[in-house]
Amino acid sequence: RLGSDSGGRGTAVCDMAAPPATVLKCITNFDRYAGRLSQCSYSKVYERKKNVVARTETIKAHVKLAGGVKTFNCYYDHTFLPQKNMVTWTLDPDKKSDFLDVQGQWCVFKHPTRKNWSRVWYSADVALPPWLPRIVVVQLCKTSGTKALSFCKTSGTK
Repeated sequence: RLGSDSGGRGTAVCDMAAPPATVLKCITNFDRYAGRLSQCSYSKVYERKKNVVARTETIKAHVKLAGGVKTFNCYYDHTFLPQKNMVTWTLDPDKKSDFLDVQGQWCVFKHPTRKNWSRVWYSADVALPPWLPRIVVVQLCKTSGTKALSFCKTSGTK
């Protein structure tokens, strides 16, 4: 984890007892984040479209995240690259989010030694409003990666 006064980075890696396709299905099921991701109280996909030529899928989702002192409304623009087992995201520039900026990525690989297992890598950089107390910023950056992976681990392996 890295943190500054108004943002930082959360990164985590873990092994999961599920093949990459199963884990990616869990990651891209944004309508199900509420109730599965502990800090998420609402999640709804508002746009989804495939680009056949680029072999990508754009998934835009509105998510409400608990931030200790406030619930943050975030509008994410995800790009799913199935051929690379990767999902990247930023904030949707056409919507107003409470975060100032976000860039993130999930990468899912076949486990190097375990059959039907995956190795999952998560990283997100976030810029938060400057009025947010430093302790909240540090806590968000410190726990975002592990919370994201634990959500995926419990949901993706069932």
